[in-house]
Amino acid sequence: MGEDLREHYLSALRRQAREGGQRTLDDLYDGVVEGGLPAQVALADNRVVTMPEPVDDAQKLALTAIWDFLVRDGRWPTFHELDQRLNREHDLDAAQLLPRVPPGLLYGVGHGSNVFIGTETRVGLTIAGAAATGRAQRELGLFLDIVRYAVELERDFDPPTDNPHLRPVLTATDAAELLGLTSALDQEVLNRLGALLVTEQWGSTGFGGVGSASWQASIGREVRRFRRVENLDRYWELRPKFWEPNSRPTAPNPGQAAPSTQGSGDVLAPAVAAVASAASAGRESHAGGADGSGGAADRVDVLIIAALREELEAARDAALAADPDGSGVARWEPRSQDGLPYLWGVYRVTGGRRFTVALARPTQMGGRVTGTFAATIADRLRPAALAMSGVCAGNPEETALGDVVVGEPVYEWDEGKRSPAGFQGDHRQLSMDVAWLRAAQEFDPTGLSSYGDATDEEAMLWVLEQLHREQQPRNHPAREAYFPAGTWKPRLDRLEKDGFIVRDAAGRPTLTTAGTDRVQQRLYEEVDGPQQLPFRVMASPMASGSSVISDSKQWADLKAMGVRKITAIEMEAATIATIAQQRRLPWLVAKGVMDHADTKKDDRYKQFAARASAQVMFKLLAELVPGEAVATPDVIDSAERPAAFGVAVGAPVRVSPPTAADVRSLLDGLATTDPTPDAAGRKNGRLVLVVHPAGTAVDALAEVSSTAAAGELNAAIQRAITARGGPSFSPDLGKGMWRRSSNGMVSESGVREDGSVREDQLLVVKIAENGQIGVICGRATAMAPPKWRRLGDTSVPDLQRVILPALVIGLVHGTLRLAGDLAQRYAEYDGPWGIGVRLSGIRGAIAYDHLENGDEDTVPPYDDDTYERTLTADTAALSTTPDALTGQLLGALFRGLSIENRYLPQPKA
Repeated sequence: MGEDLREHYLSALRRQAREGGQRTLDDLYDGVVEGGLPAQVALADNRVVTMPEPVDDAQKLALTAIWDFLVRDGRWPTFHELDQRLNREHDLDAAQLLPRVPPGLLYGVGHGSNVFIGTETRVGLTIAGAAATGRAQRELGLFLDIVRYAVELERDFDPPTDNPHLRPVLTATDAAELLGLTSALDQEVLNRLGALLVTEQWGSTGFGGVGSASWQASIGREVRRFRRVENLDRYWELRPKFWEPNSRPTAPNPGQAAPSTQGSGDVLAPAVAAVASAASAGRESHAGGADGSGGAADRVDVLIIAALREELEAARDAALAADPDGSGVARWEPRSQDGLPYLWGVYRVTGGRRFTVALARPTQMGGRVTGTFAATIADRLRPAALAMSGVCAGNPEETALGDVVVGEPVYEWDEGKRSPAGFQGDHRQLSMDVAWLRAAQEFDPTGLSSYGDATDEEAMLWVLEQLHREQQPRNHPAREAYFPAGTWKPRLDRLEKDGFIVRDAAGRPTLTTAGTDRVQQRLYEEVDGPQQLPFRVMASPMASGSSVISDSKQWADLKAMGVRKITAIEMEAATIATIAQQRRLPWLVAKGVMDHADTKKDDRYKQFAARASAQVMFKLLAELVPGEAVATPDVIDSAERPAAFGVAVGAPVRVSPPTAADVRSLLDGLATTDPTPDAAGRKNGRLVLVVHPAGTAVDALAEVSSTAAAGELNAAIQRAITARGGPSFSPDLGKGMWRRSSNGMVSESGVREDGSVREDQLLVVKIAENGQIGVICGRATAMAPPKWRRLGDTSVPDLQRVILPALVIGLVHGTLRLAGDLAQRYAEYDGPWGIGVRLSGIRGAIAYDHLENGDEDTVPPYDDDTYERTLTADTAALSTTPDALTGQLLGALFRGLSIENRYLPQPKA
């Protein structure tokens, strides 16, 4: 920071103090009631702003514990540390408590999410969370001074002509001088201010080490929104609220300078501690309106970030379909969001699915620049998954050039504390989704165009290069890929005969002068690199750092820091994983080994590594991303499909209902996601229900496809239950907690944290963004004792397998009405639907009604193991006559159970 600028602002503060223009700390906290909970405060223009606050004592205890941890240890606690303290001191379960804290108070844990919280997840407080503790008054007042100073700093900063994109940096030293924090205790306050900068997420903040006060914050143009921030409440009003859909700061009064709300490549977001939950971030279309707000047209299933232009081009080409009917993207369409360019395409998967993809890159490589860019564009496009491909350095003991490493886990290797005694790492490892990890571990690359078996010549050159790098090829993990069984010794004999190697008495080869010359000749002549290699794909630890490494000692140093199997080094993976995990998104980073981070590194394998990693990434995404079913031409005329609901494009859309086969296929697909996939391990039957709209847009329900909209989904379910009426049962709709999945929203009940299932309580509700609703119930049948016994009978009666008609009717009826309600309210869709219901594992069951009446011995049990029915309807029928549709779907079942007179026809709703 320039001396003139520092003195300019210090003078301004002194002048404000002399003139009474700066409010005191007491003034700043006039809006805080006793106990620290913020009250409603009327602003100068008579608007009322209320910061969020905890709703009960348990939540306030949690917030206070987080703040006390920061005061005591100089850093935010991990989830494990916080959970232990809350359990020990207050008998509270953090996993249950934290997701219920109102949005806007916590950093690191999303509101309303039942996603498993990692033990090493850092849990911090926002400004509102700190205010709610009643213990952070001094820090919050100083924080506002830093905000005002950052505005001045950004306004007066002139970047050098040779680096016009350079941003001003506010350091802890600057803040200490600005605020007069010179004592040892003040250093602790300074550290807490840096921690708040991280959680507030408008400055890209980095630390010199855990508990260190040597932080720095990179300041970008979006700090301008705070230009006239008078107090804490005004700050909160202007602060971006990423947990709110379509969140934007309130427009200022006439006469006030409008804060900048336009995103850019310089938009402020932490490079590693990225903004929370993209599922609840604002949606903005690239077309947009005059006010800068946009529709849902650019929402994508997968956002792919490439750090370099060559990596983006490799990913772009790898995704292109080889033929019109093959897998891949038919064509890429250039688009832009608030000045952020990207490529957009539809990736079709063989077998009838597709998903949308956006492909983008920052202007420079590295975690800091990539993090700012990726967080910004993720908030614009709201992807359901985040991915990256590219190149990396590979551990020469674990990898061969051209191998592809899928990062698991990933971490920042240079995050920690450096002292005269050396560097002490503080590695926060980030792990993939378990299902995605398994897919990477089981991946077979042999079908990819970059894969090819090594010829004799390539295998022998591989041996020479390994020896040139002072590696023994016999013990290398990649040897089997280059030397199939029976080829090792004959090829060594040939190398020795040709004079390229000599072997000692134990058979170990070393390079001769001729061998060294042959390697050097190859390195000089083969500048284009290979087109095919017998490369391996491995899910292994990947370390991210802030610098390019050319030092073979680095591998030993990384092992000494605690990651024994470190396999790859690069610069951006931990940033991508952090951004994804903060948004509760699955993520994937696949990088090809282009060198070994030693003095012999060159770019010969760079193009191959980028291409192979992109092919691996897209093949995995095609397997893992649900996407949507692609309609066949006789069902939907894709040329006439609207870009989004309610927007007609060209001629009227001709949409035919799905066939029974289409609906059965959807039932099959939904059934495969049962939390207890092995039918042999189930004690109960299953109910699977699909309600599928035939002609909706991919993102028809985008408005309610975020955790921030969970309240709207619950309200819709309650409307359906109220309209349904009838007896209560369990499990019913609305019992689970909503979370964002890769293709929409999911609510689960009956699934424990360890993955085990309570079948009697199992209910999974999936609401896809295209409007499809799927339901899995683990209580299609249950075991129940008879209600009546013969007089004098003291024996223990056998349990009887029963079907609960009230549950079956209630779930079907409620789901139909819910689908119609959401379609009309949010998608404006009135077209055809395919509906299917399947009950499996029901052989031998009777209706529970017979057990209640004591006539179980007089009715035959159901003699088929599966019941299935499909039908078609329009949206109006779902909303107005769900009773009739329920009767059509379940009539044959109830007749088979001899209860049709009680339940058919359905009474009018």
